Amino acid sequence: GSIFLFGKSTLAARLPFAITGIFSLCALYFLTFQLTQKRSIAFLATLFMTFSVPTILYFRTARYVALPILLTILLLIFYLRLYEKKDWRPLPFIITAIVFFHTMYVACAGAILGILVHFLIHQKETDRGNLKKVGFCAGVFALFTLPWLIMTMPVFDKVANFYSTTSDLIETSGLSYLKH
Repeated sequence: GSIFLFGKSTLAARLPFAITGIFSLCALYFLTFQLTQKRSIAFLATLFMTFSVPTILYFRTARYVALPILLTILLLIFYLRLYEKKDWRPLPFIITAIVFFHTMYVACAGAILGILVHFLIHQKETDRGNLKKVGFCAGVFALFTLPWLIMTMPVFDKVANFYSTTSDLIETSGLSYLKH
């Protein structure tokens, strides 16, 4: 997109991630305000994120690491709508979860696991009609993610073998976690 529009330049490479950063700040403000109903707390959360050194680095580099920040915040916003006393529309949550998975599956797994734990603890606080939609949501998410995991499982062993043969500094024994 931006490289096509602006040519091969640093600006063209970094612009999408800077825009992602701006959207992340707006989404964080919205999420914090949704949780606390206090503009001052939402402002402070956004301000802290704005001047956080890792955040600044993530949003000014031309790497994918900015996207999981935005997707995590959006995932939480769409998930928390499940607990509002109205009809929950799972499509935004499903789309965000699938895009998040295919952007950075490890971070997505952590976010989904946290959401799952929260849901198991607080499931009685939502409407019965919305509870039925959670199963549908899980099924659609699995439909779009499990085939990818199944197809890539054989590759994981090859990646580990590749890295272990490139350096003597990589610990290959089962005791590596205890040693480090």
